[in-house]
Amino acid sequence: MPDPFIFDLSNNGPKALLAGLAHQRAGRADAAAAQFREGERLLREKLAEDSDNEALRATLAVALASAGRNDEARRELTLIEPLVRSRAPTVYRGRLVAAIMQAYGAMKDYGAMAFWLRKIFAEP
Repeated sequence: MPDPFIFDLSNNGPKALLAGLAHQRAGRADAAAAQFREGERLLREKLAEDSDNEALRATLAVALASAGRNDEARRELTLIEPLVRSRAPTVYRGRLVAAIMQAYGAMKDYGAMAFWLRKIFAEP
């Protein structure tokens, strides 16, 4: 796949983020860090073109949190959480909520993760 991004029903971001998560899980910290940096670079490029794209911003929060940059990830989340909370439930919103949960999970903030998990299961 020549495009550095994957946009489908289960993923909305750069392939580098997925590679970073795979390296992280395999215990290759340096390779994971390099992929997270590349993912961040690609996401910031896309956000420069479309700064209101909440899905990209949520994915950036995941990349930052996965790289251990929790304060930066939280800043990204504070930009989108109020917007996501105020929206009616849709498939699109569910994907955003899943990305928010993934970011909180990477930060090991299981209380915040549980809040969003309850929201997703409370909706029709």
